[in-house]
Amino acid sequence: CICGTYGVGKTTIANNLIARESNQYVVLNGEITNTPFLPGNGGKMRQLWNDVCFDVAFQTGRSVVYYLNSYVDVHENIPEEKLAQMHFITLICEESVLRKRVSEKWGSFADSKVAGSEMSWAEMAVLRNRYFKTYHDEHPFRNMILIDTTDLTIDEAANQVEAYIKQQINLCNQ
Repeated sequence: CICGTYGVGKTTIANNLIARESNQYVVLNGEITNTPFLPGNGGKMRQLWNDVCFDVAFQTGRSVVYYLNSYVDVHENIPEEKLAQMHFITLICEESVLRKRVSEKWGSFADSKVAGSEMSWAEMAVLRNRYFKTYHDEHPFRNMILIDTTDLTIDEAANQVEAYIKQQINLCNQ
């Protein structure tokens, strides 16, 4: 699972990986699990999505890499035997660069307020990015790495993500 806040490069890196046409993994968009029209069912939706991913992996013989704007801890209710097979790549970015990326991508919308909040979307991205950094530092998770995309090109970041994916695939195949 490639996770992180908006602006750190999840979708861009995922699209780069898709273009590589690997026969070892398939890349899926996990944003379906963040659906706002199923309030209170996010956990069930994520569990169902993980089941779909495990099924795709089983049927294709390829690992599934999915990306989403979500925290790693949303996967805490997954059964241990499945969680042990999952790996998390958390993308982060330096705050000033993150603000710039969000502003460039979203324009004036980046400065608009998030519904029910006094924060702008750019400020929310920075806050979420801090959470990802803190969570990683405070909850060392056996299957999680942190990649800082601040000074990386798209190809460099995708290379690091792919290297970790392939490393984990090789470890599983031993």
